[in-house]
Amino acid sequence: MKIAIAHLLLKFGSRKTNYDRLRKSVQEAKEKGAQLVLLPSMFNIGTFQSVYTVSQAKEVARNIAEKIPGGQSSSLLIKLSSALDIYILAGPIIERAGPKLFSTAFLVSPSGVIAGRYRKIAVDVIDRAIGLTSGKHPNLVSLKSKLGVLIEHDLLYPEIARTSILSGASFLVGFSRIGEMNDKKLERIGEARSYENNVPVIIVGGALESAERVLTETPSMIIDAREGILEKITLDEVGKNVTHVVTVAEVRPTNTFPLHDMESLLDIITLLYKASRGLAKKK
Repeated sequence: MKIAIAHLLLKFGSRKTNYDRLRKSVQEAKEKGAQLVLLPSMFNIGTFQSVYTVSQAKEVARNIAEKIPGGQSSSLLIKLSSALDIYILAGPIIERAGPKLFSTAFLVSPSGVIAGRYRKIAVDVIDRAIGLTSGKHPNLVSLKSKLGVLIEHDLLYPEIARTSILSGASFLVGFSRIGEMNDKKLERIGEARSYENNVPVIIVGGALESAERVLTETPSMIIDAREGILEKITLDEVGKNVTHVVTVAEVRPTNTFPLHDMESLLDIITLLYKASRGLAKKK
């Protein structure tokens, strides 16, 4: 499967600029023969959680939350996907579902529908403070192959990745929150998720700018279970005044994890649950 990573320079708070850049990226991905293009976390306005105070971020989250489908961002991607006949897996945006807010990644099909969605499970302290709710289970996204999605802090929990693999995912896509984690730490985490599950891992990063100045950047990566990091993508690798980099890779999905390991996994989870309950009682 040919997958394009759209490594975008997102302009903080500017939907118009970011939408223009992602349009160009998706068009370029199609021209390069990609069947699926991956967009970064908060592709619409840029990551805001680490820029604002908690009270400010809470207000922003409420104001920018969108329905999926029906919101501005998902409607744009549906039109773009249909026009170019390409699948788009969008990194998480703030989704409004009734009274609840979620950090949600979603797959757009060329047929004009939302073909799958995944709500972040591992919400952190900031997520909770700004009103985000945790997803219930690691939904898989299905194209020709099934893929598991990890949003931001989900990457830190091997249990979430392993559950996706045991559910049939043949590779993993992780969306990193731009600017939150240093490069070396992200590399090690990505390699660990790839090695322990024996599958390819793609991590989608990006860069963030404000007032024409780049504030921070998180690399995108393609990782192989045996060979480690195959490619590391940053804007600096291309040159100055670049607003996006589109990298197309031929990902060969694998899932050689033995099914009988489900029993081992359940045994381990049971033991850990009992141990954690015991520690909680002591405290």
